[in-house]
Amino acid sequence: MPQFTLTDHARRRLNARRIPLDAVDFVFRYGRELPSRGAVLHVLGRRELELFRKDGVNVDGYEGVHVVASEEGTVITAYKNRSPHRLRPRGGSGGRFDSSGWWSETGNHRVAA
Repeated sequence: MPQFTLTDHARRRLNARRIPLDAVDFVFRYGRELPSRGAVLHVLGRRELELFRKDGVNVDGYEGVHVVASEEGTVITAYKNRSPHRLRPRGGSGGRFDSSGWWSETGNHRVAA
């Protein structure tokens, strides 16, 4: 049973994008959580999926599924994106990702979300 709620927008987007609820549930439970623009982005990368496959878990169709949720756990939207690049903040602030993968205005420290 899913441990999240869906907005009406999320329901429409899931139907339009043909993303099954079990994929959203799996990514929501086991994906990495990345703070993103006042929400939480849940992502399963190729490496994580390879580990699940080695353990015999059927994750066909889950690669590239991103789930955007509120901090309270409501799914706002979901989409597929197989690009290895992370989302960048809007606004052209001139910042960049540091060597650990965290966004920084100066490029030399982590910014807490």
